[in-house]
Amino acid sequence: MAPKSAYSILNVNKDASEEEIKRAYIELVKRYDPERHTDRFMVIQKAYERLTDPRQRAREDVFAFNAIAGKWYFTDAEREAASVEELKPQIEALTPRGEEAATDETLRRQLADLLMKRSCLLVKGRVWRDAIEDWKRVLKLDPTHHRARNNLGFAQIQLGYSYATHELYDEAASAWETALQLNPDNPKLIHNLALAHEESGQKASARKYWQELIRHWKNELDKSPDDPYLQERLVEVHKFQGDQAMGEPARTGKIEDAQTARREYTAALSIAPDDFKAQYSMAVTLMNDKKFKDACERLRTLNGKHPKNTEVLNLLGWAYLNSGEHERGFQTWRRSLAIEPGNQETKQNVIKARMQLAKSLRNKNQFTWALVHLKELQKLTPTSEEVQFEIAETFKLKGDKRSAEKEYRRVIQINPANKAATKALSEIRMGH
Repeated sequence: MAPKSAYSILNVNKDASEEEIKRAYIELVKRYDPERHTDRFMVIQKAYERLTDPRQRAREDVFAFNAIAGKWYFTDAEREAASVEELKPQIEALTPRGEEAATDETLRRQLADLLMKRSCLLVKGRVWRDAIEDWKRVLKLDPTHHRARNNLGFAQIQLGYSYATHELYDEAASAWETALQLNPDNPKLIHNLALAHEESGQKASARKYWQELIRHWKNELDKSPDDPYLQERLVEVHKFQGDQAMGEPARTGKIEDAQTARREYTAALSIAPDDFKAQYSMAVTLMNDKKFKDACERLRTLNGKHPKNTEVLNLLGWAYLNSGEHERGFQTWRRSLAIEPGNQETKQNVIKARMQLAKSLRNKNQFTWALVHLKELQKLTPTSEEVQFEIAETFKLKGDKRSAEKEYRRVIQINPANKAATKALSEIRMGH
């Protein structure tokens, strides 16, 4: 999640209208002149662009807590209560009469009325916890009391939001869980719970709420299938869920997580077939599943649409290599370096791949081909002690002791303290 949202930069609420966002932007531009506050202005400008483009705003909204609107409901009589001190003895007088209250509807109503009056005063004094306890007592007396139910839910929503803004995510989740029990079909609450559990590291709980939220958002999209905001919001959450699942197999070893990742990316692509990240992530899942030919096909398609994207080319190189098309892999990386000569990831890919292939071929006693890769590697890293040593070892295993001796000497020239090369050279001289 972004350290600072576009909403906080423009100082507007998440549910701000386009007009409110525009007014906030104009006020900030007046305050931070572009010529004198260039860096600050650029931050403001980018935030404004994110919130005025439906798709960018959707991506912003997926990871922002909802400040859910609501209000307190009290009758005029409840609002006119004198003081907490005056109500306290009246409430205490009725409270011990538990058995009588269980059968006496009039008594229950009297106690509920007194508790509602006191809760109104507590709200005015911002004594939220005590007010919450009063509403809970009212609902025990009368589970159908709609004002107590509303007020309790709204208080828990507000309390949860306050906790979340102070990064107390476990406490926020607990408050919102209570609110959700009172209003179980509120998508904004469900969204907040998904985010709070995500932030507190409760992945299983977060996923449960994300899935429930997806159901709500799908229903909204079904009603307005061409709305770009609704489309992108759903695409973004599917991609996020795919990313979360894709990170799990390495930790848990569960095949189901990889299947979940593919399912989520497929769902995202069903809405936005050309979404780059979903396409690329799907290729990564195929690579993780060792479905290299399928990954090649998907990455070739992606490369056709984004021919200068070196990230795609780097992964495609590995897909070719693992499919047994070694030369096509190196050709792909050469294309990447032609686009971006200083790309360190591509260079490291080539080095790693050459070394892996050389060792694999050497283990199969294909020494000549192993040396081809090592010599190519030597061109890339002429002062590499490791590469030089592997060349010497390959000559030794091949039975060419003269060449091996020469190569071991080169290793020692690079690093006179290399004990392995010194030992191997000594053994050759002694005829071992």
